[in-house]
Amino acid sequence: METKFTKGDWKVDVFDSNLIQRASVISYNGEGSVQLLETDFIGNFEEQNANAKLIAAAPDMFNALKDLYDDKEVWSDLFESQQEFICRVLNKATDSNFFKHK
Repeated sequence: METKFTKGDWKVDVFDSNLIQRASVISYNGEGSVQLLETDFIGNFEEQNANAKLIAAAPDMFNALKDLYDDKEVWSDLFESQQEFICRVLNKATDSNFFKHK
């Protein structure tokens, strides 16, 4: 299955000055960069920064779950509830029903 999300290495860029605090998620793909998300300080900046880091880790987490799904030997060792959970997360990330526990 071909994913539609932005390719590249997602990183968090933090700008913190006396006037404004901002966390951005940026994808670096070898041809330049794409700003995926920007959040200005509203409330708890530490929480917003943590959220940005979680978002930046999303492609790696997706790929790790997809690798588990694709590895028939590892997949067969998982409990059915684990397989169902992984499929649910992968389907949520792709807005599909493509992934089914085997």
